[in-house]
Amino acid sequence: PAVPRLLAEHRGRRIAVLASGDPMFYGIGRALAQELGPEGLRVVPHPSSVSYACARLGWPLEDTEVVTLVGRPAARLAASLYPGRRLLVLSADASTPAEVAALLTDRGFGPSRLRVLEQLGGEDEGCAEGIAQEWAHPPGDRLNVVAVECLPSAG
Repeated sequence: PAVPRLLAEHRGRRIAVLASGDPMFYGIGRALAQELGPEGLRVVPHPSSVSYACARLGWPLEDTEVVTLVGRPAARLAASLYPGRRLLVLSADASTPAEVAALLTDRGFGPSRLRVLEQLGGEDEGCAEGIAQEWAHPPGDRLNVVAVECLPSAG
């Protein structure tokens, strides 16, 4: 809702929008492209958190499903849960990893391995690891991606 208003306020002027990661991958680029069209836009992307996460994990991007929970309920993740699937969950905030662990456990995927990759590409980059049904890590950095290796409960 803010993008059309901001563009209208500055119509006819050159403006710059700074965004982290790849703005065309779950970013502000979509809204700008819808308003301005490709001819009115110059995008200079940076590697996304998804690219960084796959690089750190050694996961091929094309074999990894990405689910965003930014502005969306954690229940949205349930449709992507299948044995053996690798997921990258784009977190809404620091509480998302615990919500993901709880959802996995509730949906019969408690043994799933979780890795929470924080501040990817930054000086304070870090990783917390654990099993969904045993997740007890305190909330970490709000800038995180949750990597999930889906393993169903026995029986």
